[in-house]
This record gives sequence, structure tokens and C-alpha cells, in this order.
Amino acid sequence: MTDFIADNLDLYRKHAREFEEVFSRKLKPYFDNITGFDVVKFDHEVLKPLEGECGRDATQRQWGDEGLVLIKKLIKMEDTDDTSASGG
Repeated sequence: MTDFIADNLDLYRKHAREFEEVFSRKLKPYFDNITGFDVVKFDHEVLKPLEGECGRDATQRQWGDEGLVLIKKLIKMEDTDDTSASGG
């Protein structure tokens, strides 16, 4: 198994329960072992930003800091200063 698949499996296991608690839905439909978190699918099916609203702001508005931090972890941005949570 390649390292990125192992890393993705670890990421999934680490955050699946938290994702369900924060977003009231399972992580599995938005997560692939090879590609990781599918931010585009999440944006389209769950986030649904308002007209002109970026993903970061929509996440913050709907789920606060808890949701924003979790999305950043899932798209592996937790250690960056980038303010875009999803699709920004």
C-alpha cells in the first residue's frame, strides 16, 4: 500500500466520528481512500454556499470554527495560513 493511501485511511479513521458529530452525516460518501476528501462533492451536496460566498465563509457561517478546522484537516490545510477551507 502506498504511503498516501495509508495516510488517507488514517485521516479517515481519525476524523470520521468528528465529521458525523459536526455535519450530522457520514464522512464516507465524501471520502476516497486514494484521492482523500472530495471537497467538490461536499461543496455541491452539503455546503451550498450563497451567491458570491466562498467555501471558507460558508463553512464558518454554518458550522463555525469547529467545522472550518475539520474541513482544513480533511483537505490537509491545517498547518497553512491559507484562508480557503473549500473551493475558496
